Amino acid sequence: MKLQVIIISLFIFSNAFAGRCGLKTSVCSVKYHSTYDGDTFYANVSKFHHLFKERLGIRLKYINTPELRGSSPAEKIRAKEAKMFTLQKLEKAKRINLYDCVRGKYFRLVCRVIADGEDIGCSLLKKGMAKRYLDKNNIGYCKLAK
Repeated sequence: MKLQVIIISLFIFSNAFAGRCGLKTSVCSVKYHSTYDGDTFYANVSKFHHLFKERLGIRLKYINTPELRGSSPAEKIRAKEAKMFTLQKLEKAKRINLYDCVRGKYFRLVCRVIADGEDIGCSLLKKGMAKRYLDKNNIGYCKLAK
């Protein structure tokens, strides 16, 4: 029974997201909830089905920040700096839009995130707080970043 509920929930989520925000192409405006780390935050998405619209995990696309549970004290410090940067940008943003979203593991959305016109992933790269994921899909992403 639990497996059926999970499968039905995934189906509803997929349809709700694809129909309202449009996978890969459209923009979806969200309301910031909280930050987990430098490349992951939670948001409320009013356009989604009620089962999935609150505290939805969103991961920044094309980048990776240091882990809060990193192996060294230096990595943990860099992780906290990246988290604070992301938190401050999103917390004060008047408008947060998601672009080019796909579903990732852990039931999160993986998206380019634009807060008040600023690409958060690019900003983290430019400040040296993140590394770029290299693949054929992100060629040209944030050209000014290292």
